Order: sequence, then structure tokens, then C-alpha cells
Amino acid sequence: MEIHDCIKEKIEAIGEDYDSLKPFMQEYLQKIEAIIAEKTQTKEAAINTLKSNSFSVSSISKELGCSRTTLYNHNQLLKRYIEHSMDVFEQDNPFTLNDVLSASKSRLQEQINLMIDRDISIEVLKQEKSELTKLLKEKNKEISRLQARVNELSVQLHQINISGKNNNGQIIPIKSK
Repeated sequence: MEIHDCIKEKIEAIGEDYDSLKPFMQEYLQKIEAIIAEKTQTKEAAINTLKSNSFSVSSISKELGCSRTTLYNHNQLLKRYIEHSMDVFEQDNPFTLNDVLSASKSRLQEQINLMIDRDISIEVLKQEKSELTKLLKEKNKEISRLQARVNELSVQLHQINISGKNNNGQIIPIKSK
């Protein structure tokens, strides 16, 4: 993108009109944008350097002009030294730190999702328990009502058996067993 277009875009983003600016302001903006562009290029070069500036046992052996086997000899001292140096080197690398933090964030988000699923399951179970408790109370009331009715009918039957008459006053013959 040309500097002039970049300036216009940024000026519009902050709610100003480039064409209505005085010429000396436009010149300052062009100088400022040139400095910003230079800083941006420096930053991008540094980022590319950080991304590409790593090493391994293989790359060290190539730069030394020896085989990797040489680095693995002598109880792998040279190999272990290089690997330890790699760990120390990567500790300050912002891209490595970003990768570590991203992985940690992903693990934490997974734990959060699992806890959310657990909490939802618990709430569903509580709701089901509440509904089943209500249903059980209703069924117990129905059982109590039916037991009372059975008791009433049992009393009536007992009275009928004793008197030998039904509710209409008719004599009911008692059957022998």
C-alpha cells in the first residue's frame, strides 16, 4: 500500500478528512508514516529472525562440519549440552512462550468445559430429582387415599357380615365355607 493511501486510511479511521488538512500537516503525516513504516519493517525483520533463529543437534553438527554421531559419542555429553542450551535458549523466545501459554490456555479451557458439562449434568439431575419427588408424593397420597377407601370398604363388609344385611335392609345369606 502506498504511504499516501495508508495515511488517508488511518486519518479516516480516527474521524478526520485528509484532503481538508493543511499542507504542513500532510507533510508531517508523511514523515511520521515513513518512520512508522521503517519501525514496522524492523519489527517484521526481528520477528522473522526470532522465528528462524533456532538450532538443533543436526544444525550444530552441520556448522561444526562433523557428523551427528560425533556429538552422540562420549556418553552423549555434547548432545546433552546442545539440548540443554536449546532449552535455555527457548525460555526467552516469545514464540515459544506463546506456544506454551496457548497450550496451557487450551488445557484450562478444556477443564472449564468439563466442569460446565458436570455442572449442567448436576442441575439436570437435581431437576429430575425434584420432579420425581413431586411424583412420589402424589403417588403416596393416592396410596393413602386408596388404603383409606379399602379400610372403609373393609369396615362395611365386616358390618354386613355381622348383621347379615346389606344397605337396603335385605338379608344376605351367609355362605358356608
